[in-house]
Amino acid sequence: MKYTDKFVAIASEERSSRFKVITLVVGATLFLVVFAWLVLWISHWLVDVFNTLFVEPLPVVGGVIAAIGAAVAGWTALVMWMQAEGTPAPLAPTRKLVVSGPFRYCRNPMQLGMMIYLLGLGTAFFSLVTGLVALLVAFAVGGSYHHFIEEKELRARFGEEYEQYRRGTPFLIPRCKRAGGPAED
Repeated sequence: MKYTDKFVAIASEERSSRFKVITLVVGATLFLVVFAWLVLWISHWLVDVFNTLFVEPLPVVGGVIAAIGAAVAGWTALVMWMQAEGTPAPLAPTRKLVVSGPFRYCRNPMQLGMMIYLLGLGTAFFSLVTGLVALLVAFAVGGSYHHFIEEKELRARFGEEYEQYRRGTPFLIPRCKRAGGPAED
């Protein structure tokens, strides 16, 4: 059985609200704390290894950037929960394809939010250089996951509906205007 088939099988299972809440809390903790600090540690280490110019931390600027990223990620999770009875976690995914809210602007708003969040944390606690490296590491890891795993699983679950959405919506960098008219909120 291919990994895509396994993800589709997991996505097809009925999940209780309690399971979804637990999955959301555990997933948020893993990504907002564990994954974030792992990426920041690696990024800071890379900056030190390559003797990149170290800039002092910018706590206020970084804090604002991190808050914006957390807000985008939170908005994404809320839309997934409210409109599609699911979470960003692969163990309790949405039951239907979400194309509204932040998904109107890009296919991966959770990854975009996390990248902005990591840029902010890196800038606030270490340096702008560390924040930028963290953003790039998150882009590489998240982009690989979305390309090699998630998009195949979404194609298998939602078929042509997903293909249409994929063709009309950018992968990560939002467009303010969608094909056929202005984006609505």
